[in-house]
Amino acid sequence: QHYSNIFKIWLNDLFSCHDSRNVRDNFDPNEEWDTAILLFNSPEMKAARYTIETSVKSGRLAMKSDRNVISNVDVQEKLTHLILSYSSRWLQLGLEIVLLFHDDHKHMKITKKSLKNLISQRLLSEPSTVLKYTGGRCKTPSGNFEKELGERVQCHALTKILLLVVFLDAAKEKRILGKDQ
Repeated sequence: QHYSNIFKIWLNDLFSCHDSRNVRDNFDPNEEWDTAILLFNSPEMKAARYTIETSVKSGRLAMKSDRNVISNVDVQEKLTHLILSYSSRWLQLGLEIVLLFHDDHKHMKITKKSLKNLISQRLLSEPSTVLKYTGGRCKTPSGNFEKELGERVQCHALTKILLLVVFLDAAKEKRILGKDQ
């Protein structure tokens, strides 16, 4: 808990604006999105994405096997709490880019609740994989299917969380958001 609070303070300090000269006024949300996509598809980010994805797939980066994201509610809550440490606007941008989830450049007021739902449904889970293993008839399969589903969701969650952190770090460095919100 103590380290979680320190991490939260560090993230908020990292993503808050301390110098008004760094804030760009009248910055277009569509330009933010376009700039973020360019960053995400830049050679540096492609290399980082490739490294993360291959390291997770090969097992060099992994969550502990007893920390099953799909069935362990405590793990889900801790990861969600940690991810929600980012400011809402930065987190929204990061999730839109990393999950390729953007609603026609419509920037509505995002709430912690909607971010929490997006995290639990798309970041800490993978709907298409869950549907594949459950056939839509149950929440979790049994036997070998449960183990396979757990492993795939673990890989998905770890990959997406790492991509989110790396992307947001690069986005902050490039000052993609006009105002640090």
